[in-house]
Amino acid sequence: MKKFCLKLHKWLALPLGAFMAILCFTGFLLLVIKDISPLLD
Repeated sequence: MKKFCLKLHKWLALPLGAFMAILCFTGFLLLVIKDISPLLD
């Protein structure tokens, strides 16, 4: 059972970690875009 849990954790952590990273990055962009947009014009 322990090996199964470790294998499941390994296979679920990679896609969910990538999803969370994308989610955090896009949320950060939504917060900061108002401050950055005058600099880009």
